[in-house]
Amino acid sequence: MLKKLPLWAKIFIGMGLGILFGLISVWVEWETFTTNWVKPWGTIFLKLLKLIAVPLIFVSLVKGISSLTDITKLSRIGYKTIVIYLITTVFATTVGLAMVNIFKPGDVFPESSTGNNSVARWKSDRNRPGNLRSSPRSSFLRI
Repeated sequence: MLKKLPLWAKIFIGMGLGILFGLISVWVEWETFTTNWVKPWGTIFLKLLKLIAVPLIFVSLVKGISSLTDITKLSRIGYKTIVIYLITTVFATTVGLAMVNIFKPGDVFPESSTGNNSVARWKSDRNRPGNLRSSPRSSFLRI
């Protein structure tokens, strides 16, 4: 059944399941499970995405520029690219700020688990005697 679904439907199903898991984990108070077992996979995914996306964009731009036969087209393409980039950046920033101000996503979490409290906990864990500063997991996640 899942093979017949289009990609956009699979993405929306995954997003819905992620939101559902997030709501259930806040309700059941699975903070340690989520922090220790789910968050590292998200961090790895985002870092791998950055690792792939930046070179892919760079190579596609270089390939596009090098395939131009008429050098006068380069200035028109450059201006169009900059204008489209600026318009989409302003639009994305506006939509993101509007969504954050409307929905206020951080209000769901209790004050004890947000803000300076986590920074203080990180500093105390780092300076605790016998605590390794770099575990294999943290080294892998910092790549």
